[in-house]
Amino acid sequence: MESRLYPSPESGAPLLVLLTHEEEGERVLAAVRGRTREPFSLLCVGVEHWGDDLTPWPSESIHRGSPPYAGGAEAFLEKLVEEVVPAAERELGSESAYRALVGYSLAGLFALWTAYRTEAFSRIGSVSGSLWYEGFADYALRETPAGNPGKIYFSLGERESRTRHPLVRTVEENTILIERFWAERGCRTVFERNRGGHFYESEERTARAAAWLLENG
Repeated sequence: MESRLYPSPESGAPLLVLLTHEEEGERVLAAVRGRTREPFSLLCVGVEHWGDDLTPWPSESIHRGSPPYAGGAEAFLEKLVEEVVPAAERELGSESAYRALVGYSLAGLFALWTAYRTEAFSRIGSVSGSLWYEGFADYALRETPAGNPGKIYFSLGERESRTRHPLVRTVEENTILIERFWAERGCRTVFERNRGGHFYESEERTARAAAWLLENG
């Protein structure tokens, strides 16, 4: 699990943790800074095996001929919370005002799932989150969360649910239901629809999520 830290010049600034697929940290950093003047440090955490590391339990892949999802999120979360994030905060030399976790696609699923497993992150961004994942909506609506994040951001591309795959077709309905669940618990939430399908303007969508989480208390 490789990571890269972009420190804020301000001591004690919030720590924004971004789960990344490739070297996109500097582009996302610039995009977030273009949307907010709020200070923050950015920790980019590389994910090598998305279908293995970010899925909460094993399930068949939605992609024909691909191996099943391994359901390794528990192990990934443990390393993230107990090793990677504390190491970043030691490097920063001060305690963060709060931690925000943002992820796209399966990383967006993982980010939201962490709210049911740990209180380590007080703000969550599920950007085009794979909330179609088999069994996840039932889990999210019945489980007692580990804590109550102050803010959760949800988004989808307007064409993401327009697919023949029966699981992926549920993504918008599931997202709406889960966003409502958290809003009813007193969490400040938003659900934004973006132009295009799942892969359209992913870095810009991620920056919008991060800026919303950082602003307005």
